[in-house]
Amino acid sequence: MKVGQRIRHLSLSGSKSRRDTWPEGVWLEHGIEGTIVEYHPALPKRVIGGEVFERIPPYAVVKFDNGATNCIDSGNKHRWEYIK
Repeated sequence: MKVGQRIRHLSLSGSKSRRDTWPEGVWLEHGIEGTIVEYHPALPKRVIGGEVFERIPPYAVVKFDNGATNCIDSGNKHRWEYIK
């Protein structure tokens, strides 16, 4: 994953889904494409003030061509693919 890389959303069921934080009328459909605008590497497990925070896996923020943004997990590759 790197900033500027293009991806395509894959849906196993072919159905649409919508997030509450997305603009009205914007759907995440099978085949919609977008660009990675942020990449965040994994953060190790940390103890802050006696509280244990588990390891956060690497993730990216994608700006889809329909104007919506979404986070994707690098380990969840059955939901998206890279576009060359």
